[in-house]
Amino acid sequence: MRHRTRTSSINGPAPGSKSFRRILLILFVSFAFGGLLFAVIGGIWLRSDIAFYKTAQTVQGEIAEFVSDSEGSQHPIVRYTVDGKEYRVRLNSYSASMRAGDAYTMYYAPDAPHQARNKTYLGGTIFLSIGSGFFLFGAGGLGIYAWRVGGKRRLKENGDAVTARITAVACAENVTVNGRTPYYLFCETGAVPALAGKRLKSRCVYAPLSQSLVGTSVRVYFDPQKPTRYLVDTDSLQKRDDFGQFSV
Repeated sequence: MRHRTRTSSINGPAPGSKSFRRILLILFVSFAFGGLLFAVIGGIWLRSDIAFYKTAQTVQGEIAEFVSDSEGSQHPIVRYTVDGKEYRVRLNSYSASMRAGDAYTMYYAPDAPHQARNKTYLGGTIFLSIGSGFFLFGAGGLGIYAWRVGGKRRLKENGDAVTARITAVACAENVTVNGRTPYYLFCETGAVPALAGKRLKSRCVYAPLSQSLVGTSVRVYFDPQKPTRYLVDTDSLQKRDDFGQFSV
């Protein structure tokens, strides 16, 4: 079966290359630390809000009017009285159900009645939620990155190596990453009883592999404690003339 090499425009480093892995690492670290920072800010914000509402005084006010900002958003103006003095505060929250004259409970510190506000935990909750999501994405990505890179390194350093015969070269023609199409090698080996008769598949190779590789040999590393955990060493083929134009 013949596979045509796709001529998509190449944008960026090849997936799996050192440059690509470095970009992924920077991305995951940035999300993890940025998310952690947002989550910490959100947590501090929430803690401050909780402490404020525990000691704040309450006063019953009413919506006096609505004003529009430069972007056309509506903001209610709440009027309230503390110790015989009237204050007005603009709220950032707005609901279509609000009407002028509606009663509205406000909270204020005894030493700053002019800085009353409505009860809401929205700001801290948003920061905490976004930060937690970013952190989980970054930490999860780092975990997967470490597992894949570390697993490959451990198999090469501590695993047993055997020779396998390449039986097929396949191309995922409908998939592209950075303008590159992933290829796979399939091979078989009888040197390991647990792998005998099984079709071993390599990881993605973002290079136009030649069909002339079929019938030749490739090195396979496997875990002697769990032979089904293996690695088809496509790196060992990169210097061969029939490997293809491997881009890094």
